Amino acid sequence: MTPHAHLGTVQHYVVEGEYESEGTIYAAGTYRNVPPHADVSEMTTQNGATVLMIYDPVE
Repeated sequence: MTPHAHLGTVQHYVVEGEYESEGTIYAAGTYRNVPPHADVSEMTTQNGATVLMIYDPVE
């Protein structure tokens, strides 16, 4: 996934596999909360990942 930003909060929960962003590995079971307007760096994976993404409403 290429670098981007969101207007609202986005929650990531890694269901299976893993991905890497900014040198950090997010493995299965990892939760990540991305605040509004935060820059989301490139996300890469070697073997794939299933990530549940919850987009909070923008108010």
